[in-house]
Amino acid sequence: SEKDRDTPRAAWEHFPSLDEATRAAIAGDLVAGVIDQLQIAVTQVLDADLTTLPTRISNVEVLLKTDRDEMMLLTFDSVADSLQALSRLVSDRPDIGDLLDTPGD
Repeated sequence: SEKDRDTPRAAWEHFPSLDEATRAAIAGDLVAGVIDQLQIAVTQVLDADLTTLPTRISNVEVLLKTDRDEMMLLTFDSVADSLQALSRLVSDRPDIGDLLDTPGD
C-alpha cells in the first residue's frame, strides 16, 4: 500500500537531520546481525595470497561509465578475454603494446 512506502521514505528523509551519535547508533544496530561474518569475509579478502589470485579467478566483471553517465557491466570468462575486449575500446593511442608489457618480458 502507499502508506507502506511512505513510512520508510519519511524515515530516510529524516535521517540526515539526526545528530551524528544517533546516526552511528542506528548504523550499528543495522549491521549488528552481520558484523562478525562481514569482518571475517573482509579479513579473508585482505589476507588473500595475491600470488594465487590468477588461478582463482572465475570471471571478470568490468563496469564502464560513459561521459553521458551511462553504465555498462561487461562480464568475461577470463582475464585474457577482458583485456582483449578492453583493448578494442582504446581510442587515444595507436599502439597499446607497451601498456601490456610486464616487467621481465
